[in-house]
Amino acid sequence: MFCGKCGVQNPEEAAFCQECGAPLRTPQPLAPQEPAQFSPVPPAPAYAPAAPAPDAHSQKFKKIGVAVVAGGAVVIILLVLLLTGVLGGGSYKDPINQFFKGLQHGNMEALMDSMISDEMVKGFLKESGMSKKEFNSMMQKEVYDEFGSMLGGLDLSDNLKYKIKGAEDLDKDSLEDVQDDYEELGVRVKAAKEVEVKVSIELFGQKEEDEVTFQVVQIGNRWYINPDEIDGF
Repeated sequence: MFCGKCGVQNPEEAAFCQECGAPLRTPQPLAPQEPAQFSPVPPAPAYAPAAPAPDAHSQKFKKIGVAVVAGGAVVIILLVLLLTGVLGGGSYKDPINQFFKGLQHGNMEALMDSMISDEMVKGFLKESGMSKKEFNSMMQKEVYDEFGSMLGGLDLSDNLKYKIKGAEDLDKDSLEDVQDDYEELGVRVKAAKEVEVKVSIELFGQKEEDEVTFQVVQIGNRWYINPDEIDGF
């Protein structure tokens, strides 16, 4: 192999010229390599923080909150049932209060409403054969007008006072007697009580006090005064 620089012949296996030391072989360029593809992976943390354990107090308050919400829902449901009469609204005191308000203000309709239920009117109409119009006309002439003339336009709101003192359930036999009386009108009485009321009235400078016993009966979801059992008036 001849040296390309000085022309001296060298052995075939020589890499450099023996005369001038020039390289006898031209180095081949390396083939270009494509850069390696890689996806960056975030370094793993030395430790992963554990999720905090639920606090016992917070769990307790959560349960209390659920109980309060549930309890509130129950209260709302009970109120709705009471207002709609499902659980039997009204107190035995209601007809007593209505009766005396009617007396105090000369309101005969309030008085009648405290004693007569719709079921009683229906039963009376069925038994008597009267129409509703005839019944209303009879009530107007024989009850409302007569009551108005008796009062003579008096307003007793300041002169007539009353106080409900107590009530007692009728015994079984007495209740059955009352139920039999009302059943003649096709009315079912669920319960009955005797109510003691202290009444005071002052007219023309004179004051009188007395105790009156009312019998009240439960018809449907309301209470009414039994007009046949008012002792003291």
